[in-house]
Amino acid sequence: YSSSTSISATIADFAETVGFPIFAGVQSGALRNFSPPDGGGPVIPFAEHVLKHPVVSKHIKPDFILQIGTPLLSTEIPGIISNSIRNVPNSHHVLLHNHHPSERADPDYTVTHRVSSTDPGTFLIAVLEELKTMGLLDENGQNGIISSELCPLMLLGKSLQEKMPNIIHKASENVVQRIGSTQSSSTVTTPSLQLTEPQVVLAMTEVMSVLQT
Repeated sequence: YSSSTSISATIADFAETVGFPIFAGVQSGALRNFSPPDGGGPVIPFAEHVLKHPVVSKHIKPDFILQIGTPLLSTEIPGIISNSIRNVPNSHHVLLHNHHPSERADPDYTVTHRVSSTDPGTFLIAVLEELKTMGLLDENGQNGIISSELCPLMLLGKSLQEKMPNIIHKASENVVQRIGSTQSSSTVTTPSLQLTEPQVVLAMTEVMSVLQT
């Protein structure tokens, strides 16, 4: 789903209530950038980079995955899902999506339960009400029972978020130096150097690989 602010708020509220972290795909811009008034929230910043860390990717084994919308545009999340469904006993992958018969919504064949809905927010609110009926949430929606062992990854993501400006700055300097040294050997001079987005992403990837070692 191309998340609107209201849907993003509903998804974030649901995740925070049940104690689940959110790994937002690249197409979920509003959700990735969503931040509640208190500055907290369940969205893991830079989740793709967090999942790239070998310690995280090796040991992360969720037994319940709720995917909202498809296709899932991610380099890391599909692999985590596939590994969990195939190797974690009694694991479940629920896809909440407005299903169409002709679409390829589950390319890796990991989905165990499908929920077809054009309004994910209404469905999630209904789930919270059902959890209250089951006694897993109190009447005020407070949760003292349900939680996820993946929650510490939010702290790791927030730590990376604090360091990211310096990472980008360092990456930019490295790219400028390399472009400058290349141009210095040429007869053509450029008044100023402007980084393109692919150059920044490439340099950030190089810096991140160093940080992970």
